[in-house]
Amino acid sequence: MYANRARTYASLTLLCVIAGLSGCESTVYPPPPPDQALTQFDIPSDPKVIIFVIDGARRSETFADTSHAYIPHIWNDLRPQGTLLSSFHNQGITATVPGHSSMITGTWQNLANDGTERPTQPTIFEYYRKTHSVPQSDTYVVSGKSKLNVCSYGTDPLYGAAYGATEDVNYPDDHAVYDELMNVLQTDRPRLVLACFPSVDLAGHSSVWSSYTSAITAADSLAWKTWNYLQSDSFYTGQTYMFITNDHGRHNDANGGFTNHGDGCAGCRELMFLALGPDIWAGHSSDGYFTQRDICSTVGYLLDFPVPNSQGNLMPDIFTPVSTGIAEPFPDDGAAPPGEGTNTSRRKN
Repeated sequence: MYANRARTYASLTLLCVIAGLSGCESTVYPPPPPDQALTQFDIPSDPKVIIFVIDGARRSETFADTSHAYIPHIWNDLRPQGTLLSSFHNQGITATVPGHSSMITGTWQNLANDGTERPTQPTIFEYYRKTHSVPQSDTYVVSGKSKLNVCSYGTDPLYGAAYGATEDVNYPDDHAVYDELMNVLQTDRPRLVLACFPSVDLAGHSSVWSSYTSAITAADSLAWKTWNYLQSDSFYTGQTYMFITNDHGRHNDANGGFTNHGDGCAGCRELMFLALGPDIWAGHSSDGYFTQRDICSTVGYLLDFPVPNSQGNLMPDIFTPVSTGIAEPFPDDGAAPPGEGTNTSRRKN
C-alpha cells in the first residue's frame, strides 16, 4: 500500500514555535533542540497500528509501582522491546468516552460519558479512510463497552459516517474483547484498530481491590498475547505498531481512592503509555511530556495521512534515532530529546 520511505524531521523548532502560537504552550511542549532536525525515522512499507486501551488502570498500579506486580508481561516482556513514556497524561475529561475520543481526534473532547454524543472532530479512522480510499473493514473499534461505538466517526460534515470505522462493540469482559480482536485480525486484516478492554474499570467501580488488581493482571496477559500474535502473523509482523495506554486513571488516595475517577487529580490524569513496533526505540524510557492528543498525530504520521484538526503533536521520543551523517542527532549519552515535536503527520521523503 505504501512506498518504503525514510521520515525526516525538518525545521522542527520553527514548526513547534508555530504550534505554540496556536495553543501549544512552550512550558508544556518545549521545542526540540536544533540538532533534532537531523533525525530520521524509517517506517515500514505497509504499516498498521493497534491502540490497546486498558480502561481505567491507575498508574500507581502499573508503571509507577516499583514491583510491577500486576503487569509482569508488560514490564518484563514488552517494555524491553519498546519505549515507555513516563509522563503521559489525560488533560481533558477523565472519563471513558471523552478519553477515547481525545486519543482518536487529537483534541480534548467534552462529551457525555453515556454514548449519546459523538466526537466533534474527525477521528483517525475518517482521516485514514478519506486519504487512502480504503474500505470500512480496514478500520475497527473493538470494545467491551457499547457506548464506545461513538468513536467510529465524528460529527464534522466534511467526514462522518461515510469514512467511519467498523463498530464491533458490547462484549462482557476483556477475554471476550480479546477473542473478538483475534477474530477480526485473522479475518478482515484491518490496518487501524482501537481495541478497548473494559474489565479493569468495571472492577475498580466494584470497590473490590483484589478484583481491580486481578483485572489489571489479566489485561497485562492479553496485551502480551496480542503482541505475540502480531509477531507471528505474516500480515502484521514487522509492519505493526502497538500502543498500550489508558483512557483515564482513577482517583488517588487523597481524592477518594481507586473506586472512581473523573476529576483532575494526578491519579486520574497520569496514564501508562508503551509503544512497540518497527523503528520504535527498544528498551528506552522517556520523561518527555506527552498527552492523549499526541496519539492522533503520531498515528497519522505512521499511516501517512494528514490530521488537520488535531491539536496534538508527533511523539519523536518513541522512535529509534538515526544519524543522517551530518551530525549526531542526540547527545553521546543516548538521552532522548525533551518534550514533543511537530504537529504535522505528513510523511517526509
